[in-house]
Formats: sequence, C-alpha cells, structure tokens
Amino acid sequence: MIVCLSCGHANEPGTGFCVQCNARLPKIDATSVSSGTGHITGRFEQIRDAAEKVRSGQWSAAEFGEFVKNLFEFLEKHKEGIVSYVRETGYYDYGNEEVNLGMTGVEKFEEGLEALYNFSESGDAHLIDQGLSVIWEGNEMINEAMRENRAARRRLEEEWGYM
Repeated sequence: MIVCLSCGHANEPGTGFCVQCNARLPKIDATSVSSGTGHITGRFEQIRDAAEKVRSGQWSAAEFGEFVKNLFEFLEKHKEGIVSYVRETGYYDYGNEEVNLGMTGVEKFEEGLEALYNFSESGDAHLIDQGLSVIWEGNEMINEAMRENRAARRRLEEEWGYM
C-alpha cells in the first residue's frame, strides 16, 4: 500500500494519485518501511529511504524534491492541528515543557526538510546529510515530548482514577 501524505488514505501500489483526495502519491511503498528499530520512526525511515533512492539514482532530484514538498505540506497540516489544539484547550498552561520540546522538534524537522528540498534544487549532496541529521534531532525531540505526554497522562490517571 502507498499511504497518501495529504490525507493518510492507503492506496494500491502503482497509483500515481490518491483515490481519496487526488494528491500526488509518494513513490515509497509504506509496507516496505519497517519501524522495528525502536527510536527511529516510520516517517524518519521513509525520509531516509527516499534520500538513499536519490543518492543511488533511482529517483531524480526533481522526484525527491516533490516527495519532500508533499511531506512538508502533510506535516504542516498536522502542525496546524497541534497548535490549534494547544490554543483551544489551554494545554500550554499545564504542559509547557512538553509543548516547547515538541514544537522545537517540529521546527527542526522543518529545517531538515528545507535542507533536503534545497538539495533537490542545487544538487549539493552535503545537504542530504545535513537535512537527515537535523530531522533526526527533531525526531528525537518529538519522541521525548510524546514520552513526557504519556507520563503526564499516567500521573493524571493515578491521581484521578480515570483519564
């Protein structure tokens, strides 16, 4: 299956556009991405796999740029949802460290995607390594924010008896 980066719909392999929202589909089969490494998220593996495809010549720089652009748009939508949730619920008042860590991670992720996109325009292979490194930093910050969120939820469940 190929997962649409715009709406998350699982599409059949060989389809160029999502049957749900008509967005261009990535050229990575989501079933080929494993996440059994623990700290590495499926999304990071997907990006790393795409970077290896452009390095090996399986993808052109333009195809890679399109992949990065679609991924950035997908992540931007999720970021907007998170920011909206934090504002509407006042969550920042209770979890400001978690929110700050997570948002810094998202900013790092975006910075890394920008470096990868710049590679697609300039061809400077150094930008791939730079982008992946910064995305990894952001990935780890986001993972830590999620761990803090789970710990806070457990504390609330213990205090309140429900959640």
